[in-house]
Amino acid sequence: MGLKDLFFEKKISNEVDVDVNKYLEEAKKLQEQHANNIDIEFTNKGFHFLCDEVSNLYASQQISEDYNIFLVEKYYSTLPDSLPKDVRKKTLLNILTASNLNISLIQNDANERINALDSWRKDKCVKIENEIKTFDEIIEKAKNEIENAKAKIESLNYDKNCVNYTYNEEISRIEKNIELIS
Repeated sequence: MGLKDLFFEKKISNEVDVDVNKYLEEAKKLQEQHANNIDIEFTNKGFHFLCDEVSNLYASQQISEDYNIFLVEKYYSTLPDSLPKDVRKKTLLNILTASNLNISLIQNDANERINALDSWRKDKCVKIENEIKTFDEIIEKAKNEIENAKAKIESLNYDKNCVNYTYNEEISRIEKNIELIS
């Protein structure tokens, strides 16, 4: 390997490694940032957010706990499963009425929670989509850098072949002339 060969290999190595590593570092930073923002645990029921975001959401929206839609779930779960569904529903309504719980207020609570959750989901999805877009851009930049690096390598390999060809031609000429005088 000649001095020029070392130069060309060094130049190729430096141009490729620096640019691609920059994008890989950016991607790693974003991945770490994303991992810190959302803490998800995979369970047999699917993804479960471990954070208290939903509770905080309800509190920030000042959604009442007095006429909470989840009271319906609580009371309904106490009824025997052996009862027909329509009987369980009527019994539930009687329990709520006997407890002086206003069904209209419970339904309002449900609507408030649904509206709050809709806004929360939309906001979260926009943020996640923006992160996805950022990663896609990083990937696209890295792909472009790789393609540029491949083109540079191809060009440098051509140059290297030209150097080797010129070298071999000159050595051949010199050797022929040495034979003539030896």
